[in-house]
Amino acid sequence: MPGKVAIIDGSGSERQALKAQLEAAYFEVREYEYGDDAFTELSTEKVDTILMGVDLEGSCGIATRRRFRSHKLFCDIPIVLITLENRPEQRIAGFEAGADDFLSKPVDDLALFARMRSLARHRMLTEELRLREATSAELGLGKPLAKRLRDHPGAVAIVASSEAVAQRYSDVVTERTGNQCTWVSSGVEAMRLLRTNPPDGFLIATDLPSREDRGALCSALSHHHYGSPPAVLVTTNAATSSLAARCLDQGASDYISDPPDETELAVRLRAQLKKKLRTDQTSGTGARWPEANYHRSSYRPLQSSLC
Repeated sequence: MPGKVAIIDGSGSERQALKAQLEAAYFEVREYEYGDDAFTELSTEKVDTILMGVDLEGSCGIATRRRFRSHKLFCDIPIVLITLENRPEQRIAGFEAGADDFLSKPVDDLALFARMRSLARHRMLTEELRLREATSAELGLGKPLAKRLRDHPGAVAIVASSEAVAQRYSDVVTERTGNQCTWVSSGVEAMRLLRTNPPDGFLIATDLPSREDRGALCSALSHHHYGSPPAVLVTTNAATSSLAARCLDQGASDYISDPPDETELAVRLRAQLKKKLRTDQTSGTGARWPEANYHRSSYRPLQSSLC
């Protein structure tokens, strides 16, 4: 997994601390004080990930992030914004500017490397699918089903033991993202849904019983053979950072602390569903499924099913 990482941060001490963490894990590190210098040099020397500091107002890193993402050379390079503050509104601004992830200083080794492994896996998958797409184009193979999926609202399955918890998340997801929701009360039901009527994403709540291994569930949902992998967002308690890292390593797309800020939850979920859609469009893997399995209209708002 180690590769080339660029650090862009106005603080020399912060750059050095982060560089030491990365080099201890055998990453090759490039460091820059200013975004303009990084943009010029990295236009000719590609890196695998960019870690970008954000000032206290959040404007510097976000504006630089927009500049990088708007250029075709950087559109596929994961960019992680790092800040001294841990405020939901700042994270939301970063994600809405197109950031792939957001970490707070001091950066925890466990969180940093789990995030980077997750981003690296997604990038490798994207590159593999793009190569597959190019081969399919040369052979004249189309992707009609992947295109047809765009005509339907996204579908999200909420994995929670309690109907009340599922309802709470459903209200947020439906109101703030427009995605349809359904509820499954266990990992077994989640896997059954994945085989019979696969949603675009799963939201795994913290209220699952201890016998349910959420890391194993993330792995099962993400590494199956029924079609393209769904987005998997896990909610975790603040005291369980090791569980969050393990979920990322085992296939989760992202995690968020419980109880989550509603806007941040919506922004993170939208970002992961957008990645899922791009994967489907690139690979056409949805075509593995019989058309009859794609009954998006069967996903009803939880409110109607609980009345």
